[in-house]
Amino acid sequence: MGSKKSVYHLRSETTLDPVCHSAPVHAPSECPAKDAGTVILAQAPFQSQFITTIQNELHENDRRSSTGSFFGVDPSSSENDESERSAFGSEAGRRQSCFYLPDGDPPLLQAQVDTPQNPVVRLLDPQSLGQGAADQSDDEYSPQSLVKALRSLERTIANQSQILAKRLRKEKTPKTMVDSPMPSSQKTSVRPDKVVVYARVVFLKIGEIDTLKENFVADAYIQARWREPLLDGNADLSVDDVEWDKYWNPKVYVENSLGDPKETVWQTLAFNGRAEAMVYEKRRIKGCFLENLELDEFPFDTQDLTLTLTSERSEAELELEEDSSEISSINVQSFVDEQEWKLHTHVETWKRVSTRIYQNSKYKHPAISASCRASRRPGFFIWNIFLVMLFICSLAFTTFTVEFTLPQNRLQISFILLLTTITFKFVVSQTLPRISYLTYLDKYILTSMGILCSVCIWHSIAPLLKGNMPMATMADRCALIVLGTSYFMFHICFFLYIYFVALKKRWTYMEKDREHKERMKKLQKQHEDQLGQEFTEVVTS
Repeated sequence: MGSKKSVYHLRSETTLDPVCHSAPVHAPSECPAKDAGTVILAQAPFQSQFITTIQNELHENDRRSSTGSFFGVDPSSSENDESERSAFGSEAGRRQSCFYLPDGDPPLLQAQVDTPQNPVVRLLDPQSLGQGAADQSDDEYSPQSLVKALRSLERTIANQSQILAKRLRKEKTPKTMVDSPMPSSQKTSVRPDKVVVYARVVFLKIGEIDTLKENFVADAYIQARWREPLLDGNADLSVDDVEWDKYWNPKVYVENSLGDPKETVWQTLAFNGRAEAMVYEKRRIKGCFLENLELDEFPFDTQDLTLTLTSERSEAELELEEDSSEISSINVQSFVDEQEWKLHTHVETWKRVSTRIYQNSKYKHPAISASCRASRRPGFFIWNIFLVMLFICSLAFTTFTVEFTLPQNRLQISFILLLTTITFKFVVSQTLPRISYLTYLDKYILTSMGILCSVCIWHSIAPLLKGNMPMATMADRCALIVLGTSYFMFHICFFLYIYFVALKKRWTYMEKDREHKERMKKLQKQHEDQLGQEFTEVVTS
């Protein structure tokens, strides 16, 4: 007994309705076609020929399909006897039949059959048969549909492999310029005129600032732009079509990098309204950079964190200038040592000339330095060194409460305090490089040690005056007043000097921060006005 199948006829232009259910389908007289349409049949004797005709037609329309599932009788059914085949073959006239071939979005085929041996097949618009789809048979999940899915997957993989192979061949093939404006015989490594290169530095991230080793870690974006007359008038030229090795390059590099920083370099091309070419060389550099720290105002110091750009070419070939249209800037939000340093928002640039020791002195190279500034937060040193040293040295004056006739007791306390001060000096030295000048902290500690030494010296002299006790007592009180007043006045003068001299530089940098912010706003407004003007010109044209 064959599997149960559904036989359908076209009742109208929008609906496919089941007419009868039987296994196998009997003669048309048992499933009448009615006047509204025709019964859909697929009989075993001519099914293979019919399928072959459908596949040929699909092949001619540049489509591929498999047999799929048919609404009708299973061709392998043993009950498709000769009487059914003869009954169908005896039908006179032309019979329309519709078959379902699943292939993603199922195509619908209309077959006009004159005889089982001469079927004529043509594609039919699916919308002409409406939205209905009858109960699909279990053949949709048959081995034939699995074979069809595998073949479709194989075709997809083959197509993707061909596309990938083309891309790989394209990458391996050297790029050639179409209508290249540069003659092949022209040398571009040297240009007759002096080229002006505009440089810009953006500090994307400032990492750890190592005071002891005098270096800092940074992630920076560097941009250099210059005119390239050989590319003028080629506004439709793609960057990928340019062979940059054949064009002039300023050969810019970072001079004060330490070790081998991670660096990525790429080029872009831009044209102005007159179709003049401007080449942009952009690089992303991340690494450690040397910086000579100025520590004379430590811990109230402000340090310059500098990136110095120079070129392998001489100053006769190019000139490095600050880019006035896109000024250098810094991202203060991603600063790592925020607890120890305060990063200023302005970036200052200046030009200089560098020389190379291993080359002839007549070859000088242009250089431009971009520097951001960081001010040290002195709170840690104020609370942990200055204040503690103040307490220790103040305790030295308590020794005057001991009778001056007992110098051993006075000197014992004074020496302990002096040794404590020396210990602090060694701790401070571990946080600073071996510099040959005194910092503010060094001066404070050494002055405190001087006061302690003066107290110790007096305690050793006072007992010599015990022959005249009234005079010795008066002299001891005078020594306490003089040493105490000197120590107090030293603190007043020291902190006034810090406030008006050392911190004055910070106020200057804060003013530069405001100026830099105003300059950034002004440039941003100019860019917006320029874009608006260009948009207006495009609309009006």
